[in-house]
Amino acid sequence: MSFETLGLAPGLLRALADNHYTTPTPIQAQAIPLVLAGHDVLGGAQTGTGKTAAFGLPLLQKLAELPKPQGVHRPRALILTPTRELAVQVSDNLRSYAKYLRLNVTALFGGVGMQPQIDAFRRGVDVLVACPGRLIDHLERGTCKLGDVQMLVLDEADRMLDMGFFAVDPTGDEARAAPAPDLAVFGHVRAAHQGAGTGLSEGPAAGAGGGAEHRDRNHQPPCAPGGWQQEA
Repeated sequence: MSFETLGLAPGLLRALADNHYTTPTPIQAQAIPLVLAGHDVLGGAQTGTGKTAAFGLPLLQKLAELPKPQGVHRPRALILTPTRELAVQVSDNLRSYAKYLRLNVTALFGGVGMQPQIDAFRRGVDVLVACPGRLIDHLERGTCKLGDVQMLVLDEADRMLDMGFFAVDPTGDEARAAPAPDLAVFGHVRAAHQGAGTGLSEGPAAGAGGGAEHRDRNHQPPCAPGGWQQEA
């Protein structure tokens, strides 16, 4: 299997070639077609198996296919990450994938001044990679609006659950009134679960090498201890 067979656009394929990507990893081969088709996806894989490309490539392609907003525009895709380091890593990777696309990627995290981030919002943002704490700061100040978000990714969602981030709703009234965005949830496969062949979910495509499965957004399986969703 090659990236060409996954239905990716020429601009993304060119960027992948520049980055010496040749063959999709299992998580990429399974997740990319599902996200491109507009499905909500739940996936898990070990570190170093290409989770960022698995959700980032189809996300960028779907955004590039949409009409470009005129003037200053608000984020159309939101990726939540638990740490500053991951936010920087994910945003750097997405910029490298989007080098031939007219899309702006901005990272949002604490420990730095807010003014450069506010300036970035004023210039316009297509993809926002954010840590929940700093995102909430901007939402409370009114410097960030999420009403135009059409795609949402929770990266290392299991870790964010452990850290208690989802105890607070960061979206606000405006985003709650908007149509539900496409959703992709990705997590790290913990060592304790690898022997059982599970990632974030226990399903036919999930395993230690990485897996993703389509989820009906109306189907909500029970949440097992530690935030891991498992089928009954």
